[in-house]
Amino acid sequence: MPRLSLALAAVAVLIFATGLLEMQSAPGGDSATDPSGLSLVAGQGNGKGPKNEPCTCDDGSGSDNIDASLRVLTRTNGVSPETIYFSAQDSTDSTCVDLSGGADPVACATGQWLAFHFNFDDPESGEFDTTMRSRNQQVGSSPRALHTFVCTPSSSRYVAGVCEYNVGVRVQNPHGDFEDAFVTVRVQSQEAFYSAGDTVCVSPAGDYTGCPAGATQRNQVPATGEYAGKRVLLHAGEEFGRICTDYSEADVTIDRYGPGERPLVEEVRIGVAGRCGDRSPTSAQAEGYPQLLRDAEGNVVQGWSYNVTVTGIRAGNISGGMAATLVTVHDVDMDWSETGRYWGSFSFTAQTNYCGKNPDILDCSLLHWPYGIFLSDSVLKSHPDNLPNVNIGCMDSCQMVNGGMIGNDVTTALEHNARFMGVWGLVVSNVWHRGNHIGGRGGKHRLALRGSGGLKNLNTTKNPEDFSGTDHLRTGDVSNHWAPRFNFVVDSLFNDTMLMPEHDSAAFVELSSGYLYSGLFNSRFFADMVDTAAAQVRVGGVDIVMRGNHYQDVNPECRQDDGELHDETQIFTDSEGCTPVSSGDAPAPDVPGR
Repeated sequence: MPRLSLALAAVAVLIFATGLLEMQSAPGGDSATDPSGLSLVAGQGNGKGPKNEPCTCDDGSGSDNIDASLRVLTRTNGVSPETIYFSAQDSTDSTCVDLSGGADPVACATGQWLAFHFNFDDPESGEFDTTMRSRNQQVGSSPRALHTFVCTPSSSRYVAGVCEYNVGVRVQNPHGDFEDAFVTVRVQSQEAFYSAGDTVCVSPAGDYTGCPAGATQRNQVPATGEYAGKRVLLHAGEEFGRICTDYSEADVTIDRYGPGERPLVEEVRIGVAGRCGDRSPTSAQAEGYPQLLRDAEGNVVQGWSYNVTVTGIRAGNISGGMAATLVTVHDVDMDWSETGRYWGSFSFTAQTNYCGKNPDILDCSLLHWPYGIFLSDSVLKSHPDNLPNVNIGCMDSCQMVNGGMIGNDVTTALEHNARFMGVWGLVVSNVWHRGNHIGGRGGKHRLALRGSGGLKNLNTTKNPEDFSGTDHLRTGDVSNHWAPRFNFVVDSLFNDTMLMPEHDSAAFVELSSGYLYSGLFNSRFFADMVDTAAAQVRVGGVDIVMRGNHYQDVNPECRQDDGELHDETQIFTDSEGCTPVSSGDAPAPDVPGR
């Protein structure tokens, strides 16, 4: 993927190697700091622990009072590269004491008592370009984590076309009591999943050097409706127009072949209704699309725009439609900061509120919420002469479920670097949202997490992870949308060391009122010398936790939001300016299996 400049990489290494992130000591051990800045008990290592025998539940070791749980909320069998979503949130501790002094098991598992060490059993995954942290682990208070698995014949886990990973988590309380749980995931290589007959090589110039043997060769990308079950490889160094996949098309991979520069695609649209320009289907069309469904083992096995992967290309813009399911966009270059030819923007969803405004055309109950959409290890940088509204968006009553961002480098937009209008289970990990908001509409955020409508009317009982009823289906009544829950920002960087003079800031991170059981952990904030009045965090909601973050001395650390679904006594921070209630220190679990 595109790399940070050597100068910026050196800055990042210096930041973390000098221990500027706050260190946490575990009970009964000396603290140390690994190259990513994480605090470790002496002898812990870096998350590349021994491979354990597969286990889908806790392994019986550790403390009797802790019941560790590790679930995959997407699927355990995928196709490379595949981003998989893990949750240890069902873990419990009979001795838990939440930060209000009660014993709410949900609060205890979402940052207020337990801590988690995820090990992805992927030692070759390296470090993030953004933070220099190991991709192979996540350590801290977030019970949810993401990892993108890349399986190729050169992988050490590769056997007969499949890479098998025994992912583990250690769940630990502040007293040092812990228990481990494991789950095995299997990721097929593209060559194993797609036959030669299902592979299409595209070269407008007719150059098929490097095209897999037996693949179809053509000089134009497939038309919408021709992508289902296909691996479409674009020739390196050439340019392509739009690529648009239909809502009904599943098992699609867009990648590259041949040596040279990345192929350039003007735009990728994941989810259209028959034609590139039709984002919104009619009710008659929607009735024919596969509905969101899990199998008996809990794997998500179908949905709109199911199992679509985009990787290895250079793109002008990429966007999802009204709903998509298990989408991985990985290692994509959308850096247009030099030329401004394209926006360089990514939209998780588009036109999501269309049905509510046009009920005579499309019945909202025929749509499921977008589920499991991921953007990882990609660069999105825009030019001041051609600004997107936001670099990364999930707008128009987004209401995305269990998706996220990992390892992306993002800067320069009219408004926010990233804005989400209602999300459940969002994980933002190792991103660098740099700022450079140069529009004229007031202060902007690096990361804005907001609600989808009138917060006081949001439904606090709906659970979109439950597919058994209708909670996983969209509703045209915005006031009956579910309230955002379980959103975690971890191990990330906000602001840039240098900003454009036109930059207009508000808070670096906005976690607005209406969010429940969410948190901001182990992240770092750089000073905004253009706008020293901008707050580093603006926070609201209920049962919100901020732990292990490193704030700078120039900007105010925190400002309180004051909207609906908000209780300042239920916000626990490690910063000044919002609430007198401290979040305290988090446990520091060792590698699972040790």
